[in-house]
Amino acid sequence: EINRVTGVQTCALPILSPLLFESGQSALAQRTLLVDVPTDIQVTRASSRDGNDEEQIRRIIAAQMSREDRRAKATDIVDNSTDLGSLYQQLLPLHQYYLELANAS
Repeated sequence: EINRVTGVQTCALPILSPLLFESGQSALAQRTLLVDVPTDIQVTRASSRDGNDEEQIRRIIAAQMSREDRRAKATDIVDNSTDLGSLYQQLLPLHQYYLELANAS
């Protein structure tokens, strides 16, 4: 389906979408990777990054699909609650796995 929509002939094409499941874009993917973080950490990071207050950020999060529902829908999940090094350690084997899947198809 991705090849038809984009016109790109490829075995693998990442779709980076913060609202992948809510938007229905997940229907275009054979696998989905959720970069997951507990809500309290998400609020702290978003507040620091965007300068919004905690209440506003929590309202935005509440309007989105729940963390539990996103986790249930994702094919693969990585934990982003610590540092980038830890995140990369989780992503590297998945990246290799995705390459193997792409080459096999």
